Amino acid sequence: MATVEELVVTLTAETSQLRADLKGAQVSLEKSTQSMTKAIDGFAKDASKSTSTFQRAWGTMLGFVGGQLATRAIDSATGLFKGLFTELIVNGISAASATETAMNDLLTALARSGNLAKGAESDFADFAGELQNTTKFGDDAVLSAAALIENLTRLDSEGLKTATKGTADLAAALKLDLNTAASLVGKAIEGNVGALARYGIRVEEGKDKAQTFANVINALNDKFGGAAAAQLRTYSGITTALGNTWQDLTK
Repeated sequence: MATVEELVVTLTAETSQLRADLKGAQVSLEKSTQSMTKAIDGFAKDASKSTSTFQRAWGTMLGFVGGQLATRAIDSATGLFKGLFTELIVNGISAASATETAMNDLLTALARSGNLAKGAESDFADFAGELQNTTKFGDDAVLSAAALIENLTRLDSEGLKTATKGTADLAAALKLDLNTAASLVGKAIEGNVGALARYGIRVEEGKDKAQTFANVINALNDKFGGAAAAQLRTYSGITTALGNTWQDLTK
């Protein structure tokens, strides 16, 4: 019988291929969204006109029972269609909106700190996507955490990416949500090292902010380096990552 570790390895390999397939499907879905929307509008209009006529015809032909069965069949089909529409379109729009909001918050934070560089949006979109692919944290959660850290620290882009990666490891190791971990890391970088000390992480405050930043990152790497990536190799991490990929597909 296969061990749990062997099952996780197998599941991880199969999941990686599935996530790649879902990414490919995302491209096709984006191209067809406009056509689908038009088709949905037409379907809704036609259905509203024809459903009552169809039900009456079945009621006359098959009697009351037959008419009721036909009505239930129509209702079931309509419910299935509505569920598919909700999952692919409504939830997709909601997910896309959340990512857009998180990105806007991050860009605003970078602009406010004077660290908004040309191409920052594309750069951080790639960064968040990479972190999503290697951890269980979704790209919108990564962007939101980065925005919080930037608001607290005013780091440049590279420093912010480093701090966000350390935040992901901290969150994974201590089972914190990403924004809570981001708040702790941001405060520590600004000199409030006691924020991390409450979690058993001792960091020496440096002579200046640069030294404190280096001390915080070194402490996170020494204690928790690789924790976020390791979490992805668990069953929970795999299923969460699949959910993130599916959410990207519907955006």
